[in-house]
Parts: sequence; C-alpha cells; structure tokens
Amino acid sequence: MAGNKGNESFFARLFSKLLKSSDPDVEKKRLLKNIAKETNHNKYKFIKTSSLEITPQFGKFFYDIYKTIAPAQSIVRNIQNPNQFKNAVFIMGMSAEQQKIYERLSEENIMQEAAQKPFNEFEESIKQDLQAFTNEFDSDKINKLNDIYRKLEMFKVFCEYDYYFLLKKFDSSIKEASFNVPPRFDNIRGEYIVNEIQDFYDILYSMQLDGDWSGVLKVFKELRGVEPVAIKTWNKVLAILRDVRNSRILEEMLKLILQDPFYTQKVNIETKEFVDEFLDKLKNQTQEALRKVEKQRKDSKVGELATGLFGTAEVIVLKNYTTKLNPVFERKNLSGYTYCQPLNYMKAFLTDIFKKDVREFADLVLIRGKWTTNVLSKQISDVYNAILANCEELNAFDDSLSEEKDRGSKIKILSLRSDKDTEANKIIRTQLRDINEDAFNILTSTSQNLVQFARDIKALLEDKEKTSPQMIINWKELEHFSDTPIREFGIAIYKSIYQFVTLMQVFLKKN
Repeated sequence: MAGNKGNESFFARLFSKLLKSSDPDVEKKRLLKNIAKETNHNKYKFIKTSSLEITPQFGKFFYDIYKTIAPAQSIVRNIQNPNQFKNAVFIMGMSAEQQKIYERLSEENIMQEAAQKPFNEFEESIKQDLQAFTNEFDSDKINKLNDIYRKLEMFKVFCEYDYYFLLKKFDSSIKEASFNVPPRFDNIRGEYIVNEIQDFYDILYSMQLDGDWSGVLKVFKELRGVEPVAIKTWNKVLAILRDVRNSRILEEMLKLILQDPFYTQKVNIETKEFVDEFLDKLKNQTQEALRKVEKQRKDSKVGELATGLFGTAEVIVLKNYTTKLNPVFERKNLSGYTYCQPLNYMKAFLTDIFKKDVREFADLVLIRGKWTTNVLSKQISDVYNAILANCEELNAFDDSLSEEKDRGSKIKILSLRSDKDTEANKIIRTQLRDINEDAFNILTSTSQNLVQFARDIKALLEDKEKTSPQMIINWKELEHFSDTPIREFGIAIYKSIYQFVTLMQVFLKKN
C-alpha cells in the first residue's frame, strides 16, 4: 500500500506540472506570486505586493536624492552648450606646456602670427606644435579623460531626471527645490508612476557606480567655481544607488505593476571616447586655419599682381569657361570649371599685352633685326609663334564650350540629366575632368613658352649692351624704329612677362 501511495503521489505531482505548463494564465500567476514573495523579503519596501501600491518609502528614496542634487540641477541646466563640458575635461587634462600650445593653435592666434612669418616656415612650426601637443596624450591620459567625461555625462543625465514631477505625485503640495517643510507622502497606485520608474531604471542601470568621481566634480568647479555636491555626499548617494540596483527591487516592481513576470528592460550604455574625437577636431580646425591663411595670402598676392598688370583683380574676358555655371555644378556635387580665374587672366594678358607691346617688340627684332645666324632668330621666332598658337588654342577651347557647339551642348544636357541618371552623372564628371585638364594644359604650356620668351628677351638685351653684339648687329639702327629706347622697352616687357608668370605660378603650383 505504501508503494502504491508513493506512485500516486509521484504521478499527482507530474500531472500537476503538466497542467501548469499547459495553462499560461496559471503559470503567469504562479510566477508573479513567487516574485511577490521575493519582493516582500526585499530590504526595500517600495511596493505593497497585495495592492500594487507604491509606498512612501519609495517617495522618500527619491526625495533624499532630490535634496542632495538640487543645487547640481540648476548648474547643469545653465550649461546649455555640451561642448563646455568637453572643453573643460580636455583642458583639465593638459599639462602647462600643452595649454600654451593649445592657445597658440587657436584660429585667432594663427591668423595673427601668420602675418609675421613666411607661410611655409610658419606652417611647419604649427604642425610641429600640433604633433607635440597630441604626443602627450598617451593611452593612460586618454583613458582617464574618457572615464571622467563618461561619468560627467552620466551625472548630467542623473541630474536632469525630473524628481520634482515624480515627487509631486506622492505629495501635491511639495514645492520645487524647497526643502524647509518635510513632505507628507501617501501611497499611490503603481501604474500612476510606471513610466517614471522605467525612466529611472534606464538611468540607474547605465550608470557607473564605482570608481573615482572627484574629476567630475572638479570639472564643475572649473566651469562654475563651485562643486555641485561634496564628494563624500555624492559617494554616499552612489553607495545607496549600488545597493538599490543590486537588490533588483526596481525590476521586481515593474514586473508586478505591469503584471508581466518575463518583463525585461534593455538599457543602452553608450561608450564616449571623446578624446580622439576632440583631437581630430583640433587637427581639422588647425588645418582649416592654415588653409585660410594660405588662401588670404594667395588672394592678396593674386590681387596685387593682377592689379599691377590689368589695373584690377576682377578680369572676365572668357565667354563660356566661366564661374556662372559653377553653382549649378556644386549643387549636383560636381567639380565645375576650376581654372576660370587664371584662364581669364591669361586671355587678358595675351590679348592686351602680348599681342600689342610684345608683338611690337618681336616685330622690331625679328623682322628689322639683322641676325648673325638664322638659327638664333628661328629659335626666338618659334617660341613667339608658339605663344600665338597658345592664344588661338585658348580661344578655340572657350568657344567649344558654347551651348551652340557639341562640347558645350553636351555639358548642358548631361547637367540636366545627372541628378536622376547615374550614367549621365559619370559621363559629366569625366567631361568636366577633361575640360579642366585642357584648361590646365593651356595654362602650363603658355606659361612655359612665356618663360622661354622672357629668357630670350633678356639674352637680347644683354647682347645689345655688348661692344660686339653676337645676336643682332644693327641695334643702333633699330633704335630709330622704336618710340621707346629699346632697352627700356625690353625691360618693361620682360617685367610684365615675369609678373604674369609669377601670377600663374600661384594657381599652378602643386599643394
């Protein structure tokens, strides 16, 4: 009989388990009952498991936190720019030497210092300073500063939690940031503050509750001249938060209020690695400041040289290779016409100076001059004619970009289609690259020919001053055909070409 009873008891238990697993509602109630038992044994009596009411003890827990961090809340709210925190942490980690370099790397200081030194020398010194600055940020320093900043972000979020709004639900008479009158907390229904509990759960479980927090409070002292909370007081808060988190009371409360024994709340913990980001930003800002300096110097030099040649820095003589289409190209993320300014200068020089003054000088020496050998005259004549050919090439290039010509018409059509047609976008990029390459080649070839022609002029002027000229033998006779003394005339032309080639070098030099 005893054996039969044992078998019956075994089968009864097995049957009971099968019934439980097959009825979800029964299983859910059983699990919630177990959670309620665990909650009743929890040291934190934050909820009445029978009625699912939140107790005054829970309100007091938040009130004590609110009372401690209320001064910090006002400080955090008054710091609207998040970069203030980053700057403060970053500066706090600098050595005295780094602080000097950091000040020197400011855009304002770079612009001021750059005016006093040659650009290449100044640029190199700034790059050396930047390298010395970054080298001091070793892995230990970077990890320390990243840790401070992460905790600073946690502290900020912790302070921004709306404790007053939550506490108002426990005691409607409570005053914001006023702690003179003790509050009187009542029991409240759990569902009434379930969202607030979930929000605080996110904060609590994303916080780093151990380690050294003194660096965080030091940042506030640097920014506002006062610590938002004493370090001993804050460490006590952290200890309480640790204990609450370890007790899992919030998790149990949410499961009971939501009547979901399987409820879990995923917390996203962000890893803030701000030091590398800050260093990259500093490098970019420094490089941008140097680019501004270089551009200012370039623009100043271009303006000075162009004004000396043409009387103005604004020269527009080309009809089609112009900047007027560039805004359209830029909106489509295309390069556009990149050599408009130097090519305009080149056409103006070839038209207004080379084909007038230089041609007059060339006709004088090449046609009326008696050369000791045709080889010498042919060399100079070839260079001169090559420049004239460059001029014709430039005109033909500009003309080809007219909307009436195939090349210009194709660019217009492709530009209209490039937004929606991938193939058209690829073709126009290639077309623009080829057009700019042609412009560059014209600039380079003409500049090289002008340099050679200037050397020839210099050689002729030196030959004229010789007792026995070796290139042209009738210099005295040629003086009668020139309104201006030949030497003076030649020097003026040489200077004009030199000035123009110098102008072209500003645009053509490799960065």
